[in-house]
Amino acid sequence: MTDKFKPRIALVLGGTSPEREVSKLTGKSIYEALKFLGYEVKGINPAYGTNQPDDVNKLFSKEDFAGISNQNYLTCIASELFDNIDLAFLALHGKWGEDGTIQSLFELRGINYTGSKVLASSISMDKAMSKRLFKHFDIITPDWIL
Repeated sequence: MTDKFKPRIALVLGGTSPEREVSKLTGKSIYEALKFLGYEVKGINPAYGTNQPDDVNKLFSKEDFAGISNQNYLTCIASELFDNIDLAFLALHGKWGEDGTIQSLFELRGINYTGSKVLASSISMDKAMSKRLFKHFDIITPDWIL
């Protein structure tokens, strides 16, 4: 990346998982840092679907999206919200954010994103599978019970 080109970033935060409030705090810190560094940043909460708020601060407010359909993730990422985006910066936590789901949607759209790829994300969310892989490759890990 040269000084003349800074990627247009979609900061993806919030969501519908029980960890959404932590994601909003993470997202706010990332948003402020990226803006300070001079990046063009668009905040997007997939829980809103294609009806994103005009005021970015609303993305960081406490709203309960627990009952919202995860279909909103699909319509959001398939929409024009992600047109002309160079990078999706993931600040989502929990299911749909760290389990490979949203990563697979970005890959289907050909959108670059931060973090692990689909398979690594999926396996890491399955703690038992992760432990089995650690043991298989002789990586020290505490004992566990399923």
